[in-house]
Order: sequence, then C-alpha cells, then structure tokens
Amino acid sequence: MRRIYLGLFEACFLISLLTAQQPAVAPIAGLRPGVYRYKASLRMEEPPIDFNITIVIQESAGEWTVTETTKAALSGEISDTGVYDKKSLMLIARAFKRGPASIDLAFRQNRIEGKAVMDGQANPIDVKVDGPLFGDGPAFIFSIGVLPLAKGYSDSFRSFDIEKLKPDLTRLKVADLENVRVPAGLFESYRIEISSTVDAANNYTVWIAKNSLKPVKMITVLPELGGAKLTVELQ
Repeated sequence: MRRIYLGLFEACFLISLLTAQQPAVAPIAGLRPGVYRYKASLRMEEPPIDFNITIVIQESAGEWTVTETTKAALSGEISDTGVYDKKSLMLIARAFKRGPASIDLAFRQNRIEGKAVMDGQANPIDVKVDGPLFGDGPAFIFSIGVLPLAKGYSDSFRSFDIEKLKPDLTRLKVADLENVRVPAGLFESYRIEISSTVDAANNYTVWIAKNSLKPVKMITVLPELGGAKLTVELQ
C-alpha cells in the first residue's frame, strides 16, 4: 500500500529481502476476495492533501490478483497490480502504471525480468534475487494479515524496491493488541511495526483487525517530504 503513496510523490518505500539461509514465510490462511476502500491524508501543512485508495482482491485457479488504485486531484490515477501464487502468496508478476510511465515485471525463483517505460523510453530490467518474494507490492499489507499474528511475533521478508530496481530487507514485529477507531468502525487490532534494515528512517505502523485480518489503519512519516505524516484509514 505505502509503495503507491510514495510513488505518488516521486518516492517509494523499501520492502524486504530475506537471506537465502532463512526459511520462507508461511501464511496460515488465504487472502479474502473483495473491494476495500481507504481514505488517505498527507499532512505537510494545512490543509492536508487527501486522496482515495481502492484495493480489489480477486481469486482464480491457483492465483490471487490484487489491484491497488490511487486517485488524487493533483496527480491523477496510479495503478499497481500484482499476481500471486494462491498458496504461498509469492509474487508472480507485477504491473505499475502512473500516467505514461509504467513498469512490468515477471518474478521467478532467483530472477526478476521486465521493462520500465519512462519518458517514452523502454529500458529492460534483469535483476538477480536470493529467492521468491512474499506478498510484495499491492498485496503486502493484506499478506501480513494471513501470518500467525500474536503479540511478540516477528518476521522478515524478501522484496523488490521498484524505484531502485534492487532487492531489500524489511522486518515486522507485532507490538501490541489494541482498539482502533476508523471511519469503518471500532476494531480490536494488532499494532504492527514495520521497518527497513537498510534505511532506518523508512518505517511505519499498521493496524490489522484481529477478527477480519484486514488492514484498518496505517501511519508513517516521510522524511523525503520534510517529515510529512501520512495516515490511511479503512472507510
């Protein structure tokens, strides 16, 4: 989810690379098909910048397709679509589009191939990685909800920085269980702290509802935007 917001303002958050010696992440459930709508507010100064996010999760034979669409008055529409293995939630393909710019990627066991189109120029992408990528891209926040969450639970994730075109490492820890109120209602939720092991300033907090396992809130501070605070809430 956060990757789209930072893409909106010419930046991208770092997500995850797990060393090859460590075991793969093991989800204990599948995603839940549906349409999820969020209200986002970026507060740099008054008034805040508001935009809307819609995430659509679709199920097919052997795969999940997750599409995140961000709409903002100043930047137009941004779309990010990921295709995932149904059982493992490992990323198979990804397509990102913002105006005339686009990135299309295919993910294999130890390789990422595709192309990036910027300013009318198409550039090939061919990057080696240490293994498959769990829930990377538009499904990432929802993928957290199908892990064996409990207070004190922690894990690490391989992923791919779509801006820098290289792998990275993010760590996750369930800090507490608390009630969170958002426009959609009051939810007993896991408060989860997520941080990059590469960039100490790149961290954020996500609340996952205990019963429905869906993300209901996210807060992050964006140093690249002068410490602007981004808040995202389920409608």
